[in-house]
Amino acid sequence: MIYQPHLAPLYAIRTWITHRDGIPRHFKGYEVDGNDPDNHLSVDEAMSRVKGWPTVHSGAGFVFSADHPFIGIDVDLYKLTPDHPNYARVTDIVERCKRTTYWQYSPSGKGFHFIFKVRDKPFTKVQGLLGCIEIFATVGYFRMTGNAPDPRPIADLEWPDEWVANATPVSTVYTFQSDLSGLEEIKARVARKYAASRYEAERDIFTPEAGQALYRRCGSRHAADMAFAQAVAVITYDVDIFMALHRMTGLAAIEFKGGGDPKKAEYKNQHAERYVAKAFGKAVGAVQKMRAGYAVDTGMVIPKLTRAEVNAEKARALEEADKALRAFDATLVKPRHP
Repeated sequence: MIYQPHLAPLYAIRTWITHRDGIPRHFKGYEVDGNDPDNHLSVDEAMSRVKGWPTVHSGAGFVFSADHPFIGIDVDLYKLTPDHPNYARVTDIVERCKRTTYWQYSPSGKGFHFIFKVRDKPFTKVQGLLGCIEIFATVGYFRMTGNAPDPRPIADLEWPDEWVANATPVSTVYTFQSDLSGLEEIKARVARKYAASRYEAERDIFTPEAGQALYRRCGSRHAADMAFAQAVAVITYDVDIFMALHRMTGLAAIEFKGGGDPKKAEYKNQHAERYVAKAFGKAVGAVQKMRAGYAVDTGMVIPKLTRAEVNAEKARALEEADKALRAFDATLVKPRHP
């Protein structure tokens, strides 16, 4: 990483980590949770480790946290083909960001990392358009490559008022606070799905006993959350409905074990909803990719559809992506330092 004057505001904040091939690392080299404040360093500490032990620490990264006003926007334009309906609009977003704020190329050299300063962080992390766009607000980090061909000061960004008022704090997908319309219908569909399960103990999924059975079969709270998320994502992309259904299963009452690490377990239990929503975001992304014709190895079972249903699902996925892009595009309307 090359020190740059325009990054001075980030250098002053103790939310840096070191990584090896993109995985946050402890001083001794083992993997750690990059979002855990106990693992954060000053920039000088991080760079000292990178320079002193390059075989253990290949680079430094800046973590996005609720404790500071900076956010990161990751745009992987290469994931869209030029004939994609939203390619031109995403290209325009990239060009506007490049003219507005500090940016660097991603480690692959194909994507773009933009950094903005905001007054409010109404969500944790949002993603959309088949993983082409991600905004990191209070979790996640950027590997600071220093590959910034046109360095400029970090600009202020003002969210549209409706984002601050309505965005779901734990959301990991492009969504706003739902009125939970259709909850009972979706609950019934999920219940029917589990009623046909080969695992008898899980057939009445909206009971604590069935939730415990799912947990025992999966072997961990995270795996159980992901299994349930996959079942719901096939039916709806609404994270608020998913969170409501998740609570009905009794899974929310089961504590994370943190792989036997008490500190990690305590952190995960303190931020349990964040991890649950993150699991659903991953499940939604996998379903959207498969429905749009991408090959994804997730072990998920997607119901077989007729050609007409496939076309309808592709149209739906494009509509969801377009809605996500409009929401994202709205964030760039009011930069205070053009």
